[in-house]
Amino acid sequence: MSSAYPREVWKQIETLLTLVRSGRAQTRPELVDETGLGRNVVAERLSTIAALGLLRPEDEARSRGGRAARVLRLDPTAGHVLVGLIGIQRLHAAVCDLDGTVLARRDVDWHVSQGAQETCTEMARLLRALAADEGVRDVWGATVGLPSSVDPGSGLLVDPVPSTSPGRWPADFAVQDFCAGLLDVPVWVESAANLGALGAARSLQVQDLLWVRVGSGVTAALVSGGRLHRGGNSMAGALAHVALSSDQDRICLCGRSGCLEAYVGGWALLDEAQRAAAVGSSRHLAAVAARRPVTLEDLAAASAAGDPASVQIVVRAGNALGRMLSYAAALFDPSAIVITGNPVIDDQRFEAALQRALQTNLLPALADGITLRAGAPGGADALAGGAELAVRSLLSAPHLAVWAESGAPRALAGARLSAAV
Repeated sequence: MSSAYPREVWKQIETLLTLVRSGRAQTRPELVDETGLGRNVVAERLSTIAALGLLRPEDEARSRGGRAARVLRLDPTAGHVLVGLIGIQRLHAAVCDLDGTVLARRDVDWHVSQGAQETCTEMARLLRALAADEGVRDVWGATVGLPSSVDPGSGLLVDPVPSTSPGRWPADFAVQDFCAGLLDVPVWVESAANLGALGAARSLQVQDLLWVRVGSGVTAALVSGGRLHRGGNSMAGALAHVALSSDQDRICLCGRSGCLEAYVGGWALLDEAQRAAAVGSSRHLAAVAARRPVTLEDLAAASAAGDPASVQIVVRAGNALGRMLSYAAALFDPSAIVITGNPVIDDQRFEAALQRALQTNLLPALADGITLRAGAPGGADALAGGAELAVRSLLSAPHLAVWAESGAPRALAGARLSAAV
């Protein structure tokens, strides 16, 4: 097999792989119809793909009136990818097959304030150990997700650490290069928010999606036309510090007032809950505070029980997020909005307030076309998105052209890699 094929040949191979993976076309006649390529060309390209060990013919066959054609699928066991998510206080590691199925997962407590090199070294150690424990030797690549925006060209952090973190990483710390040196496989680095959006879009099978995580802070990401929309400065989705009001008493951690995060962020909700307990406006939370510190779980429980002060906090937060998302939706027109994060967003009153704000601020034709979904728990969207990013990138024309001749993606290790998403 020659990597000296013309660029157009590798692009055709990438297109066929994409169609087979997505299920849009999985037989030779379907691939011919979908691509407009001749039957002989499709047969030759499929032969190249098969030689790489990527295709698995199924017993299933489809007929469109003539001879039934064998269904083709990507062989998910041809290789494995590793996904590591670096959160503010936890590390998540997973081994996935080429379908993005999580085969094994491990989560550990770890704070990013321990340092950039220390955190990435621990992340790599965790990934290697998990792969070894699962007996996985054919690791094709890895994705590392960060709690910060990433420049896809340089692999450097755009915002070294979110405002909710007590420590900052050096802006010139090359996470991609450092992790690639530790793992000895191709590595891609992306923000955890972008990975969450990518994973949710694939799970819901939608092309245009807005993904929001309400944790201690607020992060958001966009998938447009099936691809990540990063924006000109790799900061698309940075809604947390957009002002919703001129309320000077609503002080944000960024130093300004009226930011979305100051209404919806976990730290802001917890501050309101603790204040309600201290002044006695919430009997439910005051009773909790008499025994131990109030948590977001307590706020959610108090709201669910109908505690007036807690309901007010939750409804105000849901309305604030709904207003901000209505502005984003009016510009972007997503077919789905996925929201995940802290326990408060699971409160029915939060969801109702958010939905009401969307309906109030958007034209019915736009609002009615948006599906509102809860994100997968435990970072599952981001893990799936990390696997999708690695697999899609490995099977993209520029990268295939490099590793096809050796037959192993390890040939890409150490190279400065761009993501094909």
